Amino acid sequence: MTNKKAFFSACLAVAGLLMVAHPASAQWGSKADMYSEDGVQVGVDSRVFSVLTMLNQHGFNAEKYLGPEPLKQPQYSETRVRIRKLMRRLGPVQKKFRGFIDKTPEGFERYVARALVAGKAPGFETTMSDDAKARALAEYLHNWYHEEGGSGFYDIAVKMEKSRQAALVEAINTMTATIQSTIIMGDTEDALLEEELNPLGRVVVVIAPMAPHGWLTRIETPDVTYVVTGPWREDTHVQEVANVVAVAFARTLVGGLVQAQPGKLEAFKKVHSQWSEEAPKPDSAAFLAAEIIACASYQHATESEVCPLSVALQDPQGVKTTNKIKKKLTKLVKDKALFKDILPEIL
Repeated sequence: MTNKKAFFSACLAVAGLLMVAHPASAQWGSKADMYSEDGVQVGVDSRVFSVLTMLNQHGFNAEKYLGPEPLKQPQYSETRVRIRKLMRRLGPVQKKFRGFIDKTPEGFERYVARALVAGKAPGFETTMSDDAKARALAEYLHNWYHEEGGSGFYDIAVKMEKSRQAALVEAINTMTATIQSTIIMGDTEDALLEEELNPLGRVVVVIAPMAPHGWLTRIETPDVTYVVTGPWREDTHVQEVANVVAVAFARTLVGGLVQAQPGKLEAFKKVHSQWSEEAPKPDSAAFLAAEIIACASYQHATESEVCPLSVALQDPQGVKTTNKIKKKLTKLVKDKALFKDILPEIL
């Protein structure tokens, strides 16, 4: 057993002693996190919470639901309402942060993406190789969190969002099991925890109660795929989040195996080189190949034609290649073969 696997197993063992609810469906990690049966982390992220709360204090009021005429006031989530009521006057950190906002006129989604570059609280660490704006933002997050009540606000949000965490974990468990009925890895624990088999990172779901209702996005970093969701009212939103997670989870399962087949990626290199300038471009041909195979696997497993928030279907050649892979996959998975054995034929 590798050190990484031993550490993760030890964490889950300790967490298991602390479980007080949903013992069969989730594992508790830190006070802010829960884990699905397949290691998908779900929680209120300190970085995302901090940056959105700071923006709220400066007037960020984007919201899906509005009240009746004539005021049509935003109908925020319960957590967002409570935190906003607790906010006081702008402190020195927030006053300086306003200058950063004025010099950085970007959508709140971009602020969230920059925040995720930093390490989590309490350190919010960055390195000199990180984007300069991300490093500057991390410093504001750190100082606000420690000097202007951010840590207390965060604790409140974590407690208020526990029921949403549990609902997401249950739905995610169902979807990752569905994916693994198509992508059969054999030793599931090794597939999830061994770095050499899973170099494309892990999946983390971030609940962002200070964001608008219904907001849902997927953010890629070198080590983690973040699925970030705002609060929700409709029960169907939980399934929407789980569907996005399923695609990302599928990619992490197949990523290492795909990268181990560099000689088989010529077709994907061509697709990658011809990717539309109007669509987000995957970082590499190997990433694209893994994403397309994950998308095809999701479609097969769910008997659908969609692939929620996947880059694979945002380019005509990506759509064409996904359909081609899906046809191969459908034929090859009938005998419940291990994915590593059928991958060469899929590629």
